[in-house]
Amino acid sequence: MIGKSNMKIPVSMHATKIVFIILLFLTVFAASTQAASVSIIPKPKSITIKTGTPLSGVTLRCDVAEFTDHAYTFIQVLRSIGAREAAMHSEKGKAAVIIFNKNVALPVEAYSIKSQDKSLIVSASSISGIARATATLIQAVDITDGKAVWPRLNIIDQPDNPYRSFMIDMGRNPHSPETLGHVVNMMWFYKVNYLHLHLTDDQLFSWPSKKFPKLYTKKSGWTWADFEALELYSQTRGITIIPELEVPGHSSILRRQYPAIFGNTTEELATLPSAQKGVENLIDELLSVFKATPFFHMGGDEAGGVPEETQRDFINRLNKYIQTKGKRTIVWEGPRLGEGLNKVAEDVI
Repeated sequence: MIGKSNMKIPVSMHATKIVFIILLFLTVFAASTQAASVSIIPKPKSITIKTGTPLSGVTLRCDVAEFTDHAYTFIQVLRSIGAREAAMHSEKGKAAVIIFNKNVALPVEAYSIKSQDKSLIVSASSISGIARATATLIQAVDITDGKAVWPRLNIIDQPDNPYRSFMIDMGRNPHSPETLGHVVNMMWFYKVNYLHLHLTDDQLFSWPSKKFPKLYTKKSGWTWADFEALELYSQTRGITIIPELEVPGHSSILRRQYPAIFGNTTEELATLPSAQKGVENLIDELLSVFKATPFFHMGGDEAGGVPEETQRDFINRLNKYIQTKGKRTIVWEGPRLGEGLNKVAEDVI
């Protein structure tokens, strides 16, 4: 378990720690065999290493309130990989090896690391940017006698692509909160920014709906509080969760448990006013937990028995509702785009 703000999610750091240590060994080995260089994945846009004595020890100063939770998380990871002396302090006059700074001129995921006399000045405009920076620092660190040691780095970096996603299928496999905690840590380490959760399918309905409690498959093992904790855990590490509710296909659990609402067939689910309202209620629930996402994924593929025209109408109706929530709709490649009045809306991804 890591991070001051993450005490609700039961995520052990043991497996993650092992991977960190392996990667750090490889990073340090690469650094020792490539004179005055470090191995960072992905490679930063601009990186130089100044000559001089490496910076040793970790006292971290963070004067930016929105970065504080991530700063504690960073310190805990350093401790978990052997930097026993890593610590936070808030005294501005006291020397710090790493200083977090906010620079609103930087793009949302960009960051800079600048080597000064006895410090590394780490600048970003957002949690996402500071998380990209700390991922770089974790990869660049060497641990010696319980101390973290960094080369004198000068780095300017930002991702090439704004959408870098990893998907977990929770509609077929009961992945535990602990497993997803490890996934989030590795995404942070490799600077992947979106975690897409395929939450529902014909095999499992992993979302513990309060409005429709019979939908929930108990073997999925998740509570509402678990998902709230995962949202916080992910946000602290610069990762945004995209929830997916699969409709109108892959929806047999919806139709089996609540046929009076969602209908008996996929076509009824795509056309009944009661089904439309039921799906909207589920969307409301999901977005009440996954508040940070700019997207909502509504499935939309393999809707056997539903004419393409009906599928497109259904997608467009849900899209209008999702827009009222300030989100953008994502669908799988299902029906063809169509044309004229029966065309998938152009703002749907």
